[in-house]
Amino acid sequence: MTKYESHPARSLARWQPIAEFTVIFLLVLVSMTKTIRDIPMVWDEGATVERIEKIEQGWKQYQLGQITFSQFTDTYWRFSRAEPDGHSPFYALLSMAGHVLTVGILDPPASFRFGGVFLFSLAVAMVYATLRARWSFASALITTILLVSIPRVVPEVSFALTDGPLFSLSLIGWSIFVRIVERQTLRSTIAFGIVMGLAMGTKLTGWFLSIPYVIWLFTEWRSPHFRALLTRGIVAGTVSLLVVFLINVGWWPDPVQGISAYFHSNLTRKETIPIPILFGGVRYEFSLPWYNTLVWTVIAMPLGILMLGGTGVLLSFRQFRSSWFARLLLLNWLTLIVVRALPQAPGHDGTRQIIISFGFLTLLAGWMMEQIRLIPLRSNWNVVASILIGIAAASESVGSVLSYHPLELSYYSPLVGGLPGAEKRGFEPTYFWDSLTPEVLDWLNQHTSPGRSILFRNYTLSLRYLEEWGILRHPTDPRLYPPQWFVIQHRPGLYNESDRRLLAKKPAFEKSLFGVPLLSIYPIEAWQESLKDVPPEKSP
Repeated sequence: MTKYESHPARSLARWQPIAEFTVIFLLVLVSMTKTIRDIPMVWDEGATVERIEKIEQGWKQYQLGQITFSQFTDTYWRFSRAEPDGHSPFYALLSMAGHVLTVGILDPPASFRFGGVFLFSLAVAMVYATLRARWSFASALITTILLVSIPRVVPEVSFALTDGPLFSLSLIGWSIFVRIVERQTLRSTIAFGIVMGLAMGTKLTGWFLSIPYVIWLFTEWRSPHFRALLTRGIVAGTVSLLVVFLINVGWWPDPVQGISAYFHSNLTRKETIPIPILFGGVRYEFSLPWYNTLVWTVIAMPLGILMLGGTGVLLSFRQFRSSWFARLLLLNWLTLIVVRALPQAPGHDGTRQIIISFGFLTLLAGWMMEQIRLIPLRSNWNVVASILIGIAAASESVGSVLSYHPLELSYYSPLVGGLPGAEKRGFEPTYFWDSLTPEVLDWLNQHTSPGRSILFRNYTLSLRYLEEWGILRHPTDPRLYPPQWFVIQHRPGLYNESDRRLLAKKPAFEKSLFGVPLLSIYPIEAWQESLKDVPPEKSP
């Protein structure tokens, strides 16, 4: 046993870990495959579908010899370049793979979401296996339930976008790294490098996911295993750089220019696509105050996870030197809390960019449960207390998901009075067109006259695909047919004067949750009236 095996792996029967892993994986995969049908298609998912179609179109032309490889990358490989194509391609390739595998089985957009859900199910099963080998069955299982029932994370891992796959890759990477520390196998080292490379090949945030492991490694400089760990780290780092280069096909013709354009694009978002947000009653044009990540954590995490995880954070600071396991969890939680608090970090879309920290805070909550269980008492009350506390936290978290579904992105903690309390305190109730639920689409389909269109406050490519797939049965281009309705989501950070005038009127239809309006539909005449005598204003 090495010093790193703080909790020796239990001598389970060989088949039992495999069976438990498979059951967890299938339970998550099946349940989430069912729920992704309910979650609205949000703002950026249409862009993912379009990029997938571009890849398919360009690759066919390249195979037929109609275009050169450089023409394919320049025209059809729309990743890792200037905005709005600044993200790397892994998330889209994952979505494309899921779509290809499930075409004819799942209707879009669910088919495009399957790849992300599959990856998340794998990540959860790997986390469970990692915890089960070290903790009690109850602690491992309850922590897993908490992990799959974080309200703000459930929809994010369902979307055909970047943040869900990045969340899953962070959990997979952590699970593999724990194995590297304890066994230091070359296979695990290469696997970790591949996962980190895929994370880097998803979005810029993925480049920061290696930070906690590098810091952790140098906290071990006095360990007799440090040199071996450092060697493993160098190997993994080399593999990750190779992977990120290989999947960024657009970099191949001119690597220097491609990489330079990628970083310039992602580090100048304030100049290219600044998106304002309402935070605590104040509208911020780009970045938020330095403490924003801590505020989001407090107001957008279930109370049970927050209390257990917060206590786990404090205890892990105390055990920073003595417990390598706690130190690794703490550093992973802390990384994006710090990175997303920097002045250069975009603040739009609230919690979307820090859900990885939400995941590791949840693991710290599970670690705290295990610490309670390990308190040396003559009786077993500590074991009972650990289980009861965990069940209470899991019940609250699962109950929150069930009560908010499919609008989990509107979740706020009971600490601020839930969604109604957060809305009164000046936080945006919705932001991603996540309020465009099947109920809203059904109303529009039933109440829009033939030969009329629907005008949306913010047009997105997702609307075009909802039309193509027959989910929205009326056009959204007012140039084709005169509009009958104007649809606006309640994202106050984007409001202009005409929006405020319009929202003062009674809508024809309103989608609300717990009494808070999330989306309103007005006759087009009401919208036109709201535009009269409005001074020119830049509309986000």
